[in-house]
Amino acid sequence: MKAAKAIEQRLWLEESGPQLRDSDLGEFCPSGGTPTALIDHKQDTRVVPPVAAGGSSWIIQERSVSPFMDKERVAQSTTLESFRTLRQGWDSYHAEPPSDKAIANARHVLHVLWSSEAAPPVRQISPSVEGRVAIVFAGRGQKYADIECFNNGDILAIISDGTTEPSVWSLNEEGGSIRRAVEKLYAFFNE
Repeated sequence: MKAAKAIEQRLWLEESGPQLRDSDLGEFCPSGGTPTALIDHKQDTRVVPPVAAGGSSWIIQERSVSPFMDKERVAQSTTLESFRTLRQGWDSYHAEPPSDKAIANARHVLHVLWSSEAAPPVRQISPSVEGRVAIVFAGRGQKYADIECFNNGDILAIISDGTTEPSVWSLNEEGGSIRRAVEKLYAFFNE
């Protein structure tokens, strides 16, 4: 079953634009594609077709994620993938749409958030008129934080307590800097 867990992780991270159907046996499908897996919410298992798993037989995989989180993740993924349909001037003032790189980096940030045991809740995922994707976190009072994924590939984290200058720092895709930023945001919201 260890190999199935590795395949589950890889398939889960590679899915783009999954859609969740409201039935006991739902399907996760790439946008406009064929199902990559069947989900049995009552049994909390996932059945992966042979082509997706790279083999010749179906694989049954257990999941350690609640159906509630699945719906939240699906909503976040769907929102993020919807930015691919934006065109130049989407805001009616010549705004540049988020690039594939910005969307890919934002998806990577979401995967880090989803895999973290200590992550602040996401309040909003939105495109920015400056050509980026912003992942905004829920905070109390005047506390604010976001991670911004720019069209050129840059990633910035921002925290502000509403009374002092915001703290801004650069992240990169490698070396765990996104995970460390998520931990810092979590600590910031819980101090």
